[in-house]
Amino acid sequence: MTEDIKKKKTKATISDVWIYFTKLGPGDDGIDRAQCDGCKQKFKAGGKQYGTSTLKHHLDRCVKIDFEDIGQTLIEMQNKMGALKIDNHVSREIFAAFVIDCDVPFSIVDNKKFRNWVKYISPTLGLITRNTLKEDVLKIYLREKEKFKSTLLAIPNRVCLISDLWTSITTEDYLYLTAHFVDLNWKLQSKILSFCHMPPPHTGFELSSKIFELLNEWGIETTNLISGTSYPTSNLYFLQVYHIQYFLMGSLRSEDELLRSMREKMMNKFKKYWKKYSVNLAFGAILDP
Repeated sequence: MTEDIKKKKTKATISDVWIYFTKLGPGDDGIDRAQCDGCKQKFKAGGKQYGTSTLKHHLDRCVKIDFEDIGQTLIEMQNKMGALKIDNHVSREIFAAFVIDCDVPFSIVDNKKFRNWVKYISPTLGLITRNTLKEDVLKIYLREKEKFKSTLLAIPNRVCLISDLWTSITTEDYLYLTAHFVDLNWKLQSKILSFCHMPPPHTGFELSSKIFELLNEWGIETTNLISGTSYPTSNLYFLQVYHIQYFLMGSLRSEDELLRSMREKMMNKFKKYWKKYSVNLAFGAILDP
């Protein structure tokens, strides 16, 4: 009887965090180590001095762990064993992902019928508040942001940016910035980098400054060659536009039918705005080569 109680106590002290980590045993200094199953990073863990706090904090930042996949794996394993134990950490991650995917308001956790349903499914599952849900959603956002930063740094080509202003029904102005690029698998990707408040004035200087600020946050390199903030001289501006036209004209002779068709459409757009070069820009290029 005493042994059974002792076993139960020992079992209860085992943290759920070990689902995501592998125990490596003591290092040269005699302190136990653990390795993240996702990113393979190693940590000091175990005992009264280190415990599992560091491991839990790492889980909130690790970009290599997919909690939805882990949740499904746990369910399948536990169903085979005939017992289902709900991991609170995985449960919160999956629920936050559901809220993001379905655009569900944070207030859903305060809904009485929703809380009754959760209690019926699992009486032992801790119900979270809307502030806790907000924190969980933010953790996912920050983790996914780091993943996307790594993707942007890995692509060898350029990123095409599109920005636009949007006004809410309360007349608040917002700026959203979208990146278009071809990934390493040659698939066209479109991702919203930012959606932020943009109070007036909406001058070229203010907008470009805000966009540069957002790009620096994402680690995207920018050029000031044709920029409202750098006040480029007309000769630089004129030559840059000429290089674009020269490139498009050369592409029209491409043997690739798809590329040729795309460049023809781009050339038509170019001619619409640059059929006649500005005389002022042309003189600037001549007088200041």
